[in-house]
Amino acid sequence: MVPMANENKLATAMGAARLLTEARDFIKDQKHWIKASLYSGIEGGDAEVSLASASRVCAIGGVMKVANLGIKDYNDIATDCHAEAFEALQTLANVIQGRARHYESGFWQWAADVHAFNDAGNTSHAEVIGAFDKAVERQCAVVRDLAAQTGKPTDGQKDHAS
Repeated sequence: MVPMANENKLATAMGAARLLTEARDFIKDQKHWIKASLYSGIEGGDAEVSLASASRVCAIGGVMKVANLGIKDYNDIATDCHAEAFEALQTLANVIQGRARHYESGFWQWAADVHAFNDAGNTSHAEVIGAFDKAVERQCAVVRDLAAQTGKPTDGQKDHAS
């Protein structure tokens, strides 16, 4: 019998892969990507826009938007982030750092890595999309490994990186 913990890990890993894929797909069009802000309306206007209706997001905002989290700023992320979004952002941070890294201090350390990368003056849109592509690949590998351990199929055993 497979421990329930592995089944829960599989569900979380699958959700994280979905969030990374959807966030990447949203910001793939450069008009939906932004620097120096979690999210904004069209051309940075309308301070009253919500994350759900935002037309432009940063890397973190992209994951939070597709996760349907009603956050207003970076402080909300630490308290309102669910396991799938947490894992998605941690995977993205590990890709950005270029190695698997266990973040002892939790959210703020890896969120700072993603935030700094997205907002760095020399970071291009293509580099952000490339980081998402690698994070999706890495997360899909985790899904495949956990699926093999649990013996459970994942979406007909298709690769989540589509």
